[in-house]
Amino acid sequence: MLDLSTLTWFHIPCLAKTEEERPCPRVGHRAILLNDQLWVYGGTFVDDIGTYHYLDDLYVLDMNSNHFSWTWRKVHIKNQGPVGRHSPIFIQHPLNKNQFILYGGNNSVNEPEGDLDDFFIFDTLSLTWKTIYCYSDHNSQQVSLPNPDDIDKDNQQKEIRPKPRWCATGDLLGASSLVLLGGYSINKDHQMNEIWVMDLYQYKWFLPKVRRRKVQLHTLETKKIEDKSTKTQEMLQNHKLKCFYPSSGVFHTSCHYEDKIIVYGGTAKNLPNKLYMLYPCHSCPSFE
Repeated sequence: MLDLSTLTWFHIPCLAKTEEERPCPRVGHRAILLNDQLWVYGGTFVDDIGTYHYLDDLYVLDMNSNHFSWTWRKVHIKNQGPVGRHSPIFIQHPLNKNQFILYGGNNSVNEPEGDLDDFFIFDTLSLTWKTIYCYSDHNSQQVSLPNPDDIDKDNQQKEIRPKPRWCATGDLLGASSLVLLGGYSINKDHQMNEIWVMDLYQYKWFLPKVRRRKVQLHTLETKKIEDKSTKTQEMLQNHKLKCFYPSSGVFHTSCHYEDKIIVYGGTAKNLPNKLYMLYPCHSCPSFE
């Protein structure tokens, strides 16, 4: 745990009644904090002979005890749920804090059919999964964005829903919108930088128009100046207008802050160490 008041890390022993109540080592899992409990879902691991195992289990780390020990327990789900996967979107439902949203992921890193685009709701009170059938309505004017004209109808006719993907990020915006950004598709063998918005009241996908936003960019350049005794360096500030839009990529992170979505890092060709802001509340969403 990182103590934000002192900026120091310290180790917390995590106990379990049996080994079955403790999650195995894994990568590509997802976690949600609900009250004093950390819910951990899925992921993958590779065994000693190189076989990938895709997990569909769910564990809870009870953190309401003292700082010297926390306790793991396995969640015993009461119905058939989604197939095991790694790197999905797994977030809390904005309309019901006791429910989680699961979207996408991958359950075969070497096969195109391993890319997933299914959508589920998990209820932490009933401990059950529910399959949600999402669709796109080209003619609907009920959108999650401020203006119906913000729907990219030409492209949406071609792409009625997001392609299957994993390593995308999902952020909640407002009371009922899920913003899907980026991801990777083995089937298409490429990384994505498109943005989709889902209306969680109706479970409809929309493809919004997103424009680059021209802003004044402040850059620092070094100029060498020679004087009589020594060489010095002077930092000169230049002002340029530049358009921003994230390169297609995966393994980026994003978070919702005030009325913006912040996107950082990731893996793509020639992707530098950059931070972007998405302004979804403008008449047309834009990146800076």
